[in-house]
Parts: sequence; C-alpha cells; structure tokens
Amino acid sequence: MKFFQPIAALLGAAMICSTALAQEAEGKPDKIASVNMQRLVSSFYKTKLTRDSFKQYEDRLKDADKKKVEEITALNEEAQALRKSGEGSSVNAEKRSQIFREASIKKQQADNLQKGRVAWARQKQAAFNDKINTELAKHRKEIIAIIQEVAKAEGYDFVFNRSGASGAGIPILSYSKDATDITGNLLERINKDAPEEKEEE
Repeated sequence: MKFFQPIAALLGAAMICSTALAQEAEGKPDKIASVNMQRLVSSFYKTKLTRDSFKQYEDRLKDADKKKVEEITALNEEAQALRKSGEGSSVNAEKRSQIFREASIKKQQADNLQKGRVAWARQKQAAFNDKINTELAKHRKEIIAIIQEVAKAEGYDFVFNRSGASGAGIPILSYSKDATDITGNLLERINKDAPEEKEEE
C-alpha cells in the first residue's frame, strides 16, 4: 500500500540511540551499530496487522464510493435519455419544455452528488492519513525503545539509522567504518510476540 512508502522520511533523525558510555570509557573506540529503520517498521508484525486492518477499511471506502458513482451515473444517464426523448419531432413545445426541465433537474442532482462525493472522499482520505500516521508513530516509538534497550545491553555507544534520508533524498549515513548492522537481530526481537499465522485451508 502507498501509505507505507514514506516511512523513512517520517523518521526524522538518523541517529536513533547514543549513550554516555563513550564519556565513561575515554580512550576506547566508540562501539557503533546501524539499523535499517524502514525495514524494521515495514517488517514489524504490528505494522502488518495495521496494514491488514487499513486494507479492510479501504475496501469498505471503495465499496461506498462505488455506490456513489453508480448513483451519479444513473442520474446522468436518465438526464441524457430525457433530453434525447425531448428532441423528437413528434414532441410538442410544451411537452419538450417539461422534459428538458426534468432532464436539467436530473443533471443538477448528479452534479450535486458528484460535488458531495469529492468532499466526502477528501474528508475520508484526510482522516485515513491521520489514523495511519498515528499508528505508525506508535510502532516507531515502540521499535526505538527496543533499539535503545538492545544498544544499552550490548554496549553500543551509537546506533545510526541507515535508511534515514536528508531533505534531498540522500542517505544521511552512507558509510560507517566498523559499524555492526543489528537489523536482523532486531527483527527477531520486535517480532518475538507475533501471533502465529493461521494456515490457509
């Protein structure tokens, strides 16, 4: 889904964790690790549950929109059919005028419904995006807390986000000598409480 694409940009900072260990152990080289935060967020089991939940919500919105489109289309077709019936040579002026008025009313109803549909879609999309951002922020916060916990337990002085990007779209951390990528270990850690996937029958 498209709403999962800008995760890296939303992270903000490249440095996720730094400790006071370097100050306490002067003379020792800093112990540095890196993570791919974008991969962690997208592979987090809670993100997958959120994705499934939003997919169901999105499907309901699509069904509702489809019904609106069908109603608008039906009114436009009725208006067109009325105009066409009023163009016949057998229709007198008074009847033709009445038919055209009815066609105009149908067309106006369709236009009003279309305007309402556009406003409804914008409102739903804005609410949808807000809910997505709120849920993703919770997931990122939870993952960062685990990263900090692991970093302290394993004695890392700094943990950098390798997937973080600058405003120009350039990775903030392109290279770091002797940095250990702990993404794989963290994937296991953040997904240790994931529910077992049900086998498809």
